[in-house]
Amino acid sequence: MPSLIYTQKKQIMTELITDLYLKNDTYNLKTYTSYAKFPDSFYGIGNNTFEKMKENYTSRKAKLEVSFQKKVRSVLHIGIQYNSMYSNLKEIEENGLLAKGDILGSKKGMASGIGFLVNWDTRNNIYYPSSG
Repeated sequence: MPSLIYTQKKQIMTELITDLYLKNDTYNLKTYTSYAKFPDSFYGIGNNTFEKMKENYTSRKAKLEVSFQKKVRSVLHIGIQYNSMYSNLKEIEENGLLAKGDILGSKKGMASGIGFLVNWDTRNNIYYPSSG
């Protein structure tokens, strides 16, 4: 299921979600991908911030999530998952607080991880459940 959002402030957010059931619902492959280009404003940290401290910046974020599960019992599924996210601030104001790179999140970064998952699903129907 794709989605695209564009705002009057030229903010862009897009995502694509898939959820595939294979071999008579024995296997399930889910994916989530997203991208955001988000112009915004930063006013500093704490309670003592003022309008004159405003710094404009644009964040760019990309995210990927993938999971693959196998049904091992009627309600028990086990699988593996992978998550990754990349973040970067662009178009930051020179000599501002964000440009110094001292504020958490002001530098680009990537986080990723892999893990196992266990899913207990008692729905009577995966598409139109009425119980479970």
